[in-house]
Amino acid sequence: MNDDLMTIDVTRALGIPGWMTRADLEWLAWQARRKACIVEVGACQGRSTRALADHCAGVVYAVDPWHGDGGSWRIFRQHLADHLEAGRVVAVYESSSIALPRLAAQRGRVADMVFLAGLPGCESCRKDVALAVPLLRPGGLLAGRRCDRWPHEARAGERCVTGSPPASDAVWWMCV
Repeated sequence: MNDDLMTIDVTRALGIPGWMTRADLEWLAWQARRKACIVEVGACQGRSTRALADHCAGVVYAVDPWHGDGGSWRIFRQHLADHLEAGRVVAVYESSSIALPRLAAQRGRVADMVFLAGLPGCESCRKDVALAVPLLRPGGLLAGRRCDRWPHEARAGERCVTGSPPASDAVWWMCV
């Protein structure tokens, strides 16, 4: 077995409710292990955030408006308390349309990876892809949740980024 795969442990992420499977979370964790800066859009309760942060050598910016109800935000904070306290996860309590341009203006092209976890529809996916690219370093990884498992989302990930081979059952990716 590859030594890199032996260091991947998504047990804590699997304990958080969410749509990502073990294989999906392992793919994210494997990608995160050599990244210094990751931006995740759509953190929700923190399942994929946990997989990323547990394996990232640097910081994960978790972007989500948390539906404005406070409940999801409270649950996210509980699930990621250790990483939030250590500064390894920075919660950005805003919509992607506000947060991504602000992060790009403040920090420039710093992200090694952007993961678009929340794709409610193709138009939203296109917008998030366009907003994410200015954050990525040359050769950075842009990935997102495939939407073919959720028929109401009309396979948004596949339509928005062509030529991106599946990373797992539920993730598309491309290098920018």
